[in-house]
Amino acid sequence: MLRSHTRNRSSGGSDGSVFDFSQVSVPAGFTFSRASSKRYVGSNGYIQVAGNNVKPVCYDPTTLTLLGFNKEGSGTNICLQSETFTNATWTKTDITPTAASTLSPDNTTGGTLITEGSAGTAVLSQAITTVTNTLYTFSLWVKRGNTDWLRLFITDGTNTVNQWVNVSTGDLGTKSTSGTVSNTDATIEAFRDSWYRVSVTGQYSGTATNVSIHSASADASTTRVNGATYYVWGAQHEQNYLSTSYIPTTSGSATRAIETLSGPVSSLTRFNNTSGTALLYCTNAKTFSSSFHQRGIGFEGSAGYNMNLYRNYFYSGRWNFSGSDNFAGQWDLLQAAAGTGGNANGALTRCVVSWEANNIAFSQDGQAPSTDNSATVPTVSTLIIGGDTTDHHYGYIREIRIY
Repeated sequence: MLRSHTRNRSSGGSDGSVFDFSQVSVPAGFTFSRASSKRYVGSNGYIQVAGNNVKPVCYDPTTLTLLGFNKEGSGTNICLQSETFTNATWTKTDITPTAASTLSPDNTTGGTLITEGSAGTAVLSQAITTVTNTLYTFSLWVKRGNTDWLRLFITDGTNTVNQWVNVSTGDLGTKSTSGTVSNTDATIEAFRDSWYRVSVTGQYSGTATNVSIHSASADASTTRVNGATYYVWGAQHEQNYLSTSYIPTTSGSATRAIETLSGPVSSLTRFNNTSGTALLYCTNAKTFSSSFHQRGIGFEGSAGYNMNLYRNYFYSGRWNFSGSDNFAGQWDLLQAAAGTGGNANGALTRCVVSWEANNIAFSQDGQAPSTDNSATVPTVSTLIIGGDTTDHHYGYIREIRIY
């Protein structure tokens, strides 16, 4: 929602524009697009469905705190039968799955009970064809039955990444690898009704990948627990450095379309190229060490003319305000150190940038501003929120103000 808003600046009162992402509606003059539905966590803490071109408002699944706008790129889940673990697509060794056994994270009775036998070889797995030397993330919702520790792993037969998780405490345990696996990572997120979404990331040389899970007698142990029980739901394997919003599958892969939100700066209550201020209030996503920026705000003109506020992978995920005029870099400002304060993964941060004539300033979370006093401000015509076809934010944008 875009509304007129008044804030005092050092030069006096000035009308501005506020994007309030607690609202589903799209600001006048701006366009939101996504040519598919999308799953998101609603205000009741359960996963809901937003239809095509509907911008959802996201909430924390356990605290029910407003998170805002989760801008994502396109994503494809190549893990089939993502909720139907009784299907033959899933290989079940010394495993008995029982469908519809408990309330699942989408507020339906979709959780599958997994019961392991006593042979000591139990494993639930699916074979997936992947692209060699490409980064993938496997995610799965899990819930405790009668055992605490589970082992999730991805392997191409030679190279493996393992992640142990304690489904009683909601803590990640040991992460280990064998063979040649690069760019490994893991995360865990709590959901309602004692569910956890566990994500495991890695890059492999093989193309025949298996995603798997079984019980563990302890952290870092491959010994199963005889008669172990636990619940699973929502398997996803995607070509990305983090797990994105859930994409259900049946007999084939499924794709969530890219999201875009942009509009002309002429739609803003107050904007000009010679003097202005922009504020971004957001929660950071997970960063990756190379190739992926996460853009919060972008002002774009013709090719080579832009001002961007984004987490920059060249600076290890630090928030960065930069500008270019006719492809010539004009300024490049940083604030907090990598991985600290408002630059940490999952951190809530406020970034304020301003420009006036040749003077540029960037302040993050109330710190003394970084400045450049010799820049040329480019002529821009479009405001892009959360990235366009690349540099997707993936975190949660709560509010943007333009003065």
